[in-house]
Amino acid sequence: MENDVESGGFCGDPGEPTNIFSLPPELLQSIFLQIPARELVQSVSLTCRAFADILRDNKYWITRIRSSGDRVVLASSEIEEEGFCPSWIYDRIAAEKKRWKCWFTQKRYVANGHVSTVDGLKLFQAPSGKSFCISGSRDRSIRVWDIENVMREEDSETNRWSTINKENAHSGWIWNIAMCPSTDEDSSSTSFLSCSWDSLIKKWSITESSITEVSATNVGSAAQCVVPTSPWEAVGSSFARRVVLLDTRVPDHVVGEHQLHRGPVFGLQTKGDFIFSSAQDRTVQLVDRRNMRECVHSVSWHYYSQSLSYHCGQLVCGTSSGHVNVLNANDLSLLSQFTSSGRPVRQVFRSPGAYYTLSQVNRFNFKVYSPGLRPNLILSSDEFNSEPAKFDYNDKMQILVIGSGDCTVKFYMEGDPNAVPTDPAVARALYFRNFY
Repeated sequence: MENDVESGGFCGDPGEPTNIFSLPPELLQSIFLQIPARELVQSVSLTCRAFADILRDNKYWITRIRSSGDRVVLASSEIEEEGFCPSWIYDRIAAEKKRWKCWFTQKRYVANGHVSTVDGLKLFQAPSGKSFCISGSRDRSIRVWDIENVMREEDSETNRWSTINKENAHSGWIWNIAMCPSTDEDSSSTSFLSCSWDSLIKKWSITESSITEVSATNVGSAAQCVVPTSPWEAVGSSFARRVVLLDTRVPDHVVGEHQLHRGPVFGLQTKGDFIFSSAQDRTVQLVDRRNMRECVHSVSWHYYSQSLSYHCGQLVCGTSSGHVNVLNANDLSLLSQFTSSGRPVRQVFRSPGAYYTLSQVNRFNFKVYSPGLRPNLILSSDEFNSEPAKFDYNDKMQILVIGSGDCTVKFYMEGDPNAVPTDPAVARALYFRNFY
């Protein structure tokens, strides 16, 4: 045995030297399981061609995702989507599970300023790298919040949380805020869209000290939702069942539209030339923007979906029945369904690493689930004292923001995961949650 070890006889022919490259790929993959994904991608894969070949293999990462603690099984529509990167997905799943380990450790900052319910929210990073949040309210104003100032200290004259306050930005309740993608030619400029009960969808140019209206389009009735498709184009929906394609560079320029729904259109998402919409008529429709006169695919249920989220070949629908339906975005076939609550899901969002829902049991709470075909509950927040309206979560910034009926904007940042609760009731609840 001793001679075998010296000569490398365990892994090769007698006399051949033994090293890590002598190990079969299956054993190397087992060793790699002990190394964090980010280190594998950023360091180990650069070591040599042999390691790079193993770590470039999508099958390795899909197997690693599936063998993780939550046994995540990704849908074939996600795996087959162009640009699918399982090593990145694995890293985001691990990051979200760590991020949402416990609710009571979250650092919460409550921002005051609006005088009515906050329904529109969007987190973004400026070209300078600073983080901001835009909020739109039923008080008809738009505010911009400086995240750095929020985290630094109390709101004051010398440390203003709200750096911009645009009064009367609309003449009706503001329902939705969406960021426009920047152009390659002008990555220094930032713009966003807002839609309101006043029937207008507006485009705004924003700096760190001001916002300026660029264009406004009247969609004929209360504007429910808006989603940008490019720096100069967007899709909007209305209470009068319209879905419109807009050129946002100039006022009132409708490029195309359809009225295939039979009720108010609540949800919108896009994928390339395809537009997904959900309405009170209990249907979800897929329309090609190149021919908006007819529906490509449609699905109907005995309940309606008021929130849509698109990610990597999947359309996620939060429904009035309390279910979350995950559809194949190519043909709207049902891939998966799970129950968030027994009451309507107000909002749903899918990031690369998790599902997020805002729903009601007795009171409203925020929930995080593992991704894939069989989601597991990762976290359920405490019930909110005031009714939440909408949320936005930016997985890169690791910040959650919730707009509420008490006129506040609440920011949640990751706290100390090893913190010990001082409230005995919280400590008991956490103990039993971990125990079981």
